[in-house]
Amino acid sequence: MLVHLIDKLYLYTMKTSNTELNDQVVISRGEYNELLSIKSDCEYLRFQLSELKRMLYGVRSERFRSEKTDDGQLDLFAGTRDSLRDIQPKAEANKETITYEREKTREKPVRSRLPEHLRREEEVIEPDLIPDGAVKIGESVTELLEYKPADVYVRVIIRPKYVVLGTEGEGCVTVAPMPSLPIVKGNAGAGILSHICASKFIDHLPFYRQAEIFKRQKIPVAESTLKGWYAAVCRLLEPLHDTLIHEIMKRDYLQVDESPIPVLTSDKPGATHKGYMWVFHAPVEGMACFRYGKSRSGDVAAGFLDGYRGALQTDAYAGV
Repeated sequence: MLVHLIDKLYLYTMKTSNTELNDQVVISRGEYNELLSIKSDCEYLRFQLSELKRMLYGVRSERFRSEKTDDGQLDLFAGTRDSLRDIQPKAEANKETITYEREKTREKPVRSRLPEHLRREEEVIEPDLIPDGAVKIGESVTELLEYKPADVYVRVIIRPKYVVLGTEGEGCVTVAPMPSLPIVKGNAGAGILSHICASKFIDHLPFYRQAEIFKRQKIPVAESTLKGWYAAVCRLLEPLHDTLIHEIMKRDYLQVDESPIPVLTSDKPGATHKGYMWVFHAPVEGMACFRYGKSRSGDVAAGFLDGYRGALQTDAYAGV
């Protein structure tokens, strides 16, 4: 196409050179339209040429030019790259250091008010010397967030015993029954049991760290005791867990997925192995149930969903 345009320009130049040129050249309408077409084509080729130069010699040429070419890849503008390199060699970039000063404005941080539900303990500090006749015109109030260790206390249940004497002198002792406790014959209340479970699963505090925290508060609770309390809580929650599974299995639509987690077991002392936590989620009702598996085999999900007849959504993993 470029050669064809050059030929046209050459013929037009030869024609006009043999003509007495004054201020104006008279040409036909057909020649005028042809010249307009040639001008438009030249502008388009000039634009393509500038884009090609920018890709070859621009600052970001590495994004468009690969050092290693694929034999099966066609070359855009074949035969043009070398000629352009000869016409315009790579120019050295002129580096210029520009310095300027900017006035940095720092906004004063706005301190948010402390929560209203917290208990306020007021502390009034009077001046050392108050002159006679001084009149109070106001006060300066400063609020500080303070912390005290957890309020751990001993709940003492006292049940008075009474004896009722019969007509013949025999006696009958009566006492109030014990209230329902989380652990039968245990010495841990519902509050402390909820705290250690929430600390483990929400705050990610293992039992040995919780035992150290209690130790700093001068509360001797062994790690083995915490584990025993936790096991008792799990047994206590089994009916609730079974009810949750029953409700999830009744849903028409479930989402299932598994996530790897490091697990410490007696199988590999001193090291962890990869286990999987499976989640069965009912998104419409907002219910979720978790089940642990040593592998990501589909048998784990199949065992949980035995008898399920609803729609199941999972990823494309073949094991599921």
